[in-house]
Amino acid sequence: MLSPEELGQGTPLTVDGEPVGVLLNLRSAEAVLDTHAQMFLQQCRHPLVWAALGAAVLSPSWASRPVACSPRPSRLTAAAEAIAAGDSSQRADVRSRDETGVLGQAFNDMAASLAAAETARKNLIADVSHELRTPLTVVQGNLQAILDGVYPLEMAQVTGLYEETRLLTRLVDDLH
Repeated sequence: MLSPEELGQGTPLTVDGEPVGVLLNLRSAEAVLDTHAQMFLQQCRHPLVWAALGAAVLSPSWASRPVACSPRPSRLTAAAEAIAAGDSSQRADVRSRDETGVLGQAFNDMAASLAAAETARKNLIADVSHELRTPLTVVQGNLQAILDGVYPLEMAQVTGLYEETRLLTRLVDDLH
């Protein structure tokens, strides 16, 4: 049981405006640290504060400037938007070696990679279409010839058509 004074040091917890409990910090930093550790922390506080203030004052403003504040972000943004819309020929105009220039070069590398991937995708689709079209044409032509009575419905014809369908299945399995 805690006294009212001890409960008064905590943070009240409420649900729908009704008090349901009190949040207490039973182990504060001073209670956990011994006297030597507390003295060490006290000695470190002032130098750390001065170091942070000195770094803030002495650091050049351009070193912490975000990319959005650089002189060329609108061109980089426009190129990124063009690529997002499907124009993979866009490139950033890289004229510097600072952070913005490195970002522009990385953007150009990414755009080239996307263009190469798109070319590879188109080539793959063309190759797959060709590889699938040939056996399909054979199957379709033979079936049409059987339906038209040009070829009699014989086991040799069915076996050939079956082999073509197996080839198609292997191609689809390879794609999968």
